[in-house]
Amino acid sequence: GNITLRGTAEELGISSANTWVQPSSAVNGFDAVRGIDDFMSAPLAVDPSHCAFGITFPSCKDRAHEARHPDLNCCQILAPAEWSHFERHQPLGDQPAARHTPPHADREHEAQYAQLKSRWAERMLAALHKHYPQTEGRVVAVDISTPLTIENYLRSGKGAAIGLDVTPARFVDEDEVAALDMRGPVDGLWLCGQDVLMCGQVLAAASGTICALRMLGPLAWLRFAFRAVRLLAPAAVASIWGERKWALRPASL
Repeated sequence: GNITLRGTAEELGISSANTWVQPSSAVNGFDAVRGIDDFMSAPLAVDPSHCAFGITFPSCKDRAHEARHPDLNCCQILAPAEWSHFERHQPLGDQPAARHTPPHADREHEAQYAQLKSRWAERMLAALHKHYPQTEGRVVAVDISTPLTIENYLRSGKGAAIGLDVTPARFVDEDEVAALDMRGPVDGLWLCGQDVLMCGQVLAAASGTICALRMLGPLAWLRFAFRAVRLLAPAAVASIWGERKWALRPASL
């Protein structure tokens, strides 16, 4: 879900931190695994508090945003979803890739698709207002993307948007490990991104550094390691020394 909010970050009570909502509470015995299974099987039937959402504010991560748009912020709410829940609403006929208005494609059940997206919007907004109550009454616009939207732009197969599934085979199957190696099958071609390392934004970015170091060779690894130690060691020592001094302080009487 993509949401436009009216107000500054301070007025809205938002920040650059992400909130990951787990479907776990006293209602289901704090069983997050069962909560995920229930949500994936029927996401609009579970208790609203048991929706698995990730809430993030991209505008808060842009230092120049406030100067350009002082009274607007954007929110993105992510949710896992099964292709089968949206499959019947695929556009009729062949659609050109990367069209600018996928919601307006001809569908056999257009009204039902719009209603389905509206129900998702209601749940996402409920989660937003629960965790960020100052956003209530500040919503300017809501746009819901579905696996059909992702498939329209990426042609990834059944609306996948996050990359390969993290299965045991990725780490123990020799053929799969070789297929995902950073050194590509073509001489001089190297690969980076989360699928050659692990999922997640941080590791996806780190894969670029690791790939570059592999391309440069062992000496580059050593130089990088030495530089990292030189940069991080003073801060680590200062932190440890500060904790030690605090522990050694006499108790106040």
